[in-house]
Amino acid sequence: MSRLNVLAVILALPLTALAVGDALAFGLTGRNLVSDDGTGLLNGTPVHFLSGFIHGFSYLAIVAVLVFGAGQVFTGRPVRQVLRWLLVAVHAVLGIAFVASGAIGTVPIDMTVPFLLSMILAMVLGIVLLAQRDRSPSAWILGIGMPLAVVVIVVLGVTGSRFAHPAYAEVATLFGLALLGWRYAAAPRRTAPTDVTAPRVTV
Repeated sequence: MSRLNVLAVILALPLTALAVGDALAFGLTGRNLVSDDGTGLLNGTPVHFLSGFIHGFSYLAIVAVLVFGAGQVFTGRPVRQVLRWLLVAVHAVLGIAFVASGAIGTVPIDMTVPFLLSMILAMVLGIVLLAQRDRSPSAWILGIGMPLAVVVIVVLGVTGSRFAHPAYAEVATLFGLALLGWRYAAAPRRTAPTDVTAPRVTV
């Protein structure tokens, strides 16, 4: 696992806590943890002020993985490459916007479309990876875990449960993308064979 993978996983942990915590809070109370309309349970706390940075840095770490850490996943695969750069663009927008929100106190643009695109594109990438016989953790998380998370959200939504929340798919997206390319980074480098034959001694 490369340092970029480790960084992305570490930064995904607090965002996961926020996302899952928000799902639980809304399911139990009908209120979000943090909200721009002032009704969030943790509005005015340090969590509220750090929320934008937590989101933004996690998304930017995923951009770094996609651009610098997972190149071998996409090499020679045109469909993967298209999805890669779409994901880079979407997560760059999310990252910059949320870091800005941490600095100025409000998200400068509507995040709904890029947020949904990040999960849809990640799920499509996972399905493509599995279809092309990639059996990495990212392929399983994005190609199997994501659709299952979507099914859970839809079922909860249809039944009218307040626990229907995008957090479940968001968490799968975060870790699926954060782990991209880890097996290539972990693989030992091959070195050219050396001739160890002892020199002949003539008399």
